[in-house]
Amino acid sequence: MEDRENKGPHTDSVTRGPDREDPVWQRSQGCFTYSRGRCHCGAVRATVTLTRALSTYAPRSCDCDYCSMQGIAYLSDPEGELAIEVREPSALAAYRQGTDQARFLRCARCGIVIAVVCAADGVLHGALNARTLENRADLAEAETVSPRLLPGDERLARWSRLWFPRVTGVPSGL
Repeated sequence: MEDRENKGPHTDSVTRGPDREDPVWQRSQGCFTYSRGRCHCGAVRATVTLTRALSTYAPRSCDCDYCSMQGIAYLSDPEGELAIEVREPSALAAYRQGTDQARFLRCARCGIVIAVVCAADGVLHGALNARTLENRADLAEAETVSPRLLPGDERLARWSRLWFPRVTGVPSGL
């Protein structure tokens, strides 16, 4: 049976019902994609809540020396969430480098960087190392970015605009 009532912009032309593949419709219905990642040894895990299908995200490979040497490409969603899970508090370590604006969260056992976080305007923002995802093959090809070329305040504004605005599981002392 045809739904003739729903003729808005987010409708499927065949059935006239909602286009369930449309990200705007999905968000309006509370539809989210969940993806899990972990370090090599499994002591640090992460779950991301994304507002679109994973295949629509192109991770960002930062071209700074640190990220390049680590082979990190970052995944984030300014409307999503990042949850860090640690088996025991001693398994999570933080490293700061460069301008000291961001903290790289890594496993203290195997050394894998799982995420990066920064505080801006009282909010903890973060991005996941996309290469830690179980289903990383579903991502679009990574794009190279150069935040190191931006002045500090512009870099922080960029991260605030692009990274997850809801990050949980990061101890305040790190």
